[in-house]
Amino acid sequence: MNPYSLFGATFLFWALFDLRGGELIDVWYNPALAARRPILIAHRGGAVSPDSPECSSSAIRLAAKQGFDMVELDVRRSRDGIAVVFHDRALSPAIEALEGSIADHDWSRLKTLRYAGTEERILSFDQACALCAQNDLGVMIDLKEGGNDDWFVAQIGASVGRHGLSRATITFTGSEVARRLWDGVLFSLSAAEGRLV
Repeated sequence: MNPYSLFGATFLFWALFDLRGGELIDVWYNPALAARRPILIAHRGGAVSPDSPECSSSAIRLAAKQGFDMVELDVRRSRDGIAVVFHDRALSPAIEALEGSIADHDWSRLKTLRYAGTEERILSFDQACALCAQNDLGVMIDLKEGGNDDWFVAQIGASVGRHGLSRATITFTGSEVARRLWDGVLFSLSAAEGRLV
């Protein structure tokens, strides 16, 4: 099954609900879910503008200011195993100071880099979760890599839980490890579950 077609159907389900109202979204069914629609999810790590590059702290804050309910966080693994929020496989052109990918570099180097033309730095997933929680934004996790690594996936789940975002997090990852380790996170249907519907 094509994961994007499954995502499309799942996104349609999520888009039927709206929880804007100044408090953190609860993605599990409750009476407030049915009363409001649609949920607004900022793609690529927030509301992107010339001053707010994708997956940056300013993009997350701007998403909250513009009334989004959730932010999609694209998660990649650094060479030393840290969960990093970054959409593209290649660092360039978003980051001009370094070639390669997130996986080619340690977090100690990545966290010093700035997005091209801004003062914004690359965020760890934990930092992004903290910003989302501070701004009452739910999270949609797009796990770009590392889905079979128990330690890496557990680190992501720990960040979600530490910042009180478990019931405010959705994902369409096919990672069985994530399904096992991420308590409270709402998953799209697995291929096996989809065949039962």
